[in-house]
Amino acid sequence: MGLGHLTGEIAVGKAADFLVVDVDTPEMCTSVDLTWDLVRLGNRDQITAVFVDGRLRLWEGWPPDWDARALQHRLARVAHAAMERAPIVRLHPTAAEHRRLSQARATTGAGGSH
Repeated sequence: MGLGHLTGEIAVGKAADFLVVDVDTPEMCTSVDLTWDLVRLGNRDQITAVFVDGRLRLWEGWPPDWDARALQHRLARVAHAAMERAPIVRLHPTAAEHRRLSQARATTGAGGSH
């Protein structure tokens, strides 16, 4: 990538972008090639910390220096309000409504077998 003068090792003066990854998991405990297994089997829930330019940016999935949960809740409210105003036509029932309808059919014997 042409960034060898900035990255590629942990050393004074280099940009320190790195992850702290929990490899004490069932998927990784038998690994004989950890790098390959992280590429194949690693998952975001194994990332404990993210550092960018030597600064902690995420700890256990959340930023340490601002309230991401508050932003997440605000975005959910805005998104749901926008969806309620949008001219969306639902073609299929929600999962809960489908389950209720299926149970009602099973109780009354309507709808045949599945």
